[in-house]
Amino acid sequence: MWGNVWDGGRVTAVRLRGHLAYDADPQLFLVVVSVVLIVSAGLYLLCLADRQPLPLLVFCGVLLLVVIGSGGVYFPRARFLVPGFPLLLPPATALARARVPARVLALTGAALSSAWLGAYMLLVWQGPP
Repeated sequence: MWGNVWDGGRVTAVRLRGHLAYDADPQLFLVVVSVVLIVSAGLYLLCLADRQPLPLLVFCGVLLLVVIGSGGVYFPRARFLVPGFPLLLPPATALARARVPARVLALTGAALSSAWLGAYMLLVWQGPP
């Protein structure tokens, strides 16, 4: 029904390239999903560099492998990464070490970005979230 099959990331690569490089008028939400996938892969590399505990690395690695390596519906992939919250440990550590004004700026920017994207999903996006 959904066409979710293991393809080693072929469909994901085609969609990423299409939304970020070739689409003349990309839809905001699909660009956000593409950027989230790329940033998640980068965060996993930071987790490896930080030498996080092996269970966290295996969990996040398998989660990324499943989300990026499967074909099928593209738009819910960012939502599928929600259980991968350990990917946010390196930025959280950096934020904890930052000065208060930098923390306030980063968290305010994240909250405003989230609110803006939520409003876009509610008012503009025609498909399911």
